[in-house]
Amino acid sequence: MAPSDLSAFLNGDDAAADAAGAPDGSATGAAALPAAGDSIKLNDRFELFPDRPLNEFSSITATAFAAIELRGREDLVGLVCQTGLPPRWDILGSMRGIDNPSLLRIHDFGVVDWRPDNARRPVVVTGRPHGQPLVRSIKQRRDPFAEDDLQRRFIPPLALALNELKTRRGFHGQVNPTNVFLNDTEGPTSKAQLGECVTAPVGFAQPLLFETIDRGMTMPIGRGNGTLADDLYALGVTIVFLALGELPLAQLDDKAVLAAKLERGSFAAVTGDAKLPPSLTELLRGLLCDEADGRWTLADIGMWIDGRRMTPKQSVAPKRAARPFELADEVCWNARTVAQALAKHPDQGYLAIDNGSLVHWLRRSLEDEAMANRSEEAVQSARAGRAGSLEDRILSRTLMALDPQAPIRYRGRSVLPFGIGNALADAVIRGSGAQELAELIMAQLPLFWVNVQSGIRPEFASLTGYLDNARGFLERPTFGNGLERCLYELNPNMHCHSPAIEPHYVLELEGLMHALEAVAGERNRPRDPVDRHVAAFILSRRNRVKEKLVTAVSGEDGKTDRGMACLLLMAALQRETKVNKLPKLSAWMVDLLGPSLDTFHSGTLRGRVRKHLEKEAKSGVLQRLVDVVDNVNLRQRDNTGFRLASREHALTQRAIQAHERELENRDALTKDIGRQVAALAGGLIATAAIVAIVLVQAM
Repeated sequence: MAPSDLSAFLNGDDAAADAAGAPDGSATGAAALPAAGDSIKLNDRFELFPDRPLNEFSSITATAFAAIELRGREDLVGLVCQTGLPPRWDILGSMRGIDNPSLLRIHDFGVVDWRPDNARRPVVVTGRPHGQPLVRSIKQRRDPFAEDDLQRRFIPPLALALNELKTRRGFHGQVNPTNVFLNDTEGPTSKAQLGECVTAPVGFAQPLLFETIDRGMTMPIGRGNGTLADDLYALGVTIVFLALGELPLAQLDDKAVLAAKLERGSFAAVTGDAKLPPSLTELLRGLLCDEADGRWTLADIGMWIDGRRMTPKQSVAPKRAARPFELADEVCWNARTVAQALAKHPDQGYLAIDNGSLVHWLRRSLEDEAMANRSEEAVQSARAGRAGSLEDRILSRTLMALDPQAPIRYRGRSVLPFGIGNALADAVIRGSGAQELAELIMAQLPLFWVNVQSGIRPEFASLTGYLDNARGFLERPTFGNGLERCLYELNPNMHCHSPAIEPHYVLELEGLMHALEAVAGERNRPRDPVDRHVAAFILSRRNRVKEKLVTAVSGEDGKTDRGMACLLLMAALQRETKVNKLPKLSAWMVDLLGPSLDTFHSGTLRGRVRKHLEKEAKSGVLQRLVDVVDNVNLRQRDNTGFRLASREHALTQRAIQAHERELENRDALTKDIGRQVAALAGGLIATAAIVAIVLVQAM
């Protein structure tokens, strides 16, 4: 596409774009198709070959393997996600429809049983890139490209790729030389192609050098979705690399890069002392403007390609104080650098806030009354919070008051509100940092961040809403809520992290039922299928499943039969997901129903019910188990029989007691008669003895 065609396209002239020719989507430089072997199928359309890695297309977020389309036999690449973090499922569907030679085409995606890892993994199938990546690392040097090459082979196709994403309201977030492909063997006719951006959360793999100052101050996993202006900034840094063959700041660590940008501004810091062609300097000043509102747009790039020269907006230097603010070894002349120093030395920073020296400097030296008032408001609002320590809340809010564009900084974590969900997912996976993020949410720091922004953005309304809901979940640490519920609500693309089913990579309730069926057949299965993660996952993905069914499983009320509660929940989920047969899970439920069976009074009936449950479990329909255990007629018969048996038992007891009393009376009578007989016998014996004595004497 000629530069003038791109300019017309970027300005909405579809006819000119169509006249330039439609891409055919064919792969160039394709290698020989791999032979069929121990392959893995995706959606019965694509075949991946684990024994054929493509290291040149692998990255820190995904490992590349050879792949083919079963019907078309097209030579493709399978990207197997390796970070454990959710890929960008939210945009994969829309990106699958893009067929543009300037952007790596996504053919399909899904989750497969990846045998080399013995686990399920997300997989994205893409076309084979048009060539090799420009470099494997941003620290690497290569031959620079001439200005003419940049204007023909790089800037137009890369801008066209970003425009394609703009039309779909997408954000790339990974524009850098390691993700730009070019076939050098084709010479001047080859054009650059922008690589994938979907195998990991936004910002996770983007080097700080290619992020704006605001996003660069944020930990990579906490950056969240950016805007087209952020992609254009990254394009500007990429163009500097192409023009120079290297980046002057690439050899520095992230802290030094950020400090250089803050001190000198992005354009001066990124270009260094290099001499660039005047026309290219004009473009780069526009793209590397630190104020997003002043940064060049795609339309500006189109006009520049057409040869219309414009004067880029100069970055406005931060207001400089009459005297510096000194903290530890830091000497600061503006509010943004003061915020950096406070964040770097939190203990001394809090003392400066608490003793009033910061507000005094803002009023007397910086002469910024509005910022001084905002800082005082930050302290007062922090005192109304509850989560975390008062000192941490005051420091965090004061940092936002001093530098509203910066991320939320709290106890060593730095996140933009839109990236809190990804940061929480990363913290849960790594097993550290989740508590700090939970406190950040509960202390309502994102709401304060929104309040100090200079402008209102449409997405702020939804942002504050869903973070406020997250705070509500954290304040209710009951079964199915708490941190786990917050994790899944803030990350709709997060798979369930219950230890028992995590290897099954469950993304929806239907997959949960299949995973539980598989776990039910394992020898080392857990006690029951519902832990805090499973409960929270169900509540965050439910449609018609009632919350009380989930919370009842915990048995926290001390009265609920946990086994019966599990059965009722599993039966409701089976109806919801329409997964027809779950025989192993049903058998698992029978094992959990012991306490419920013990509520039957008849031992004979208990045995018959258990045998019937075991028989019904083979059908795999959980509702049948419910119908047996929760059968009203059966319960009534059992209760009626118990009452009759109890009545008979009571009558028998009374008869026994009467008989015992009768026996007791009979014994007493026998004793009285015995005493009388003995007395009579004794008297007779005595009389006989006396008579005998008298007769003897008489004789």
